[in-house]
Amino acid sequence: MLEETTTSNGSFVFVEQGQQSRDKFMSSGQNVAIKGQTVGFYLFRRCEENRRQPTER
Repeated sequence: MLEETTTSNGSFVFVEQGQQSRDKFMSSGQNVAIKGQTVGFYLFRRCEENRRQPTER
């Protein structure tokens, strides 16, 4: 059985609870560690029935 290909888009909600940074050893810049929690995610899936047909110009 073949499944239809659908277009999906999603992401997550991350709440930062703190961060810690320190200088890199023997190089320039900093390392940063972020502390937090993922509190949710969302996913959008396009309904192919609502897809617009391309128009000719």
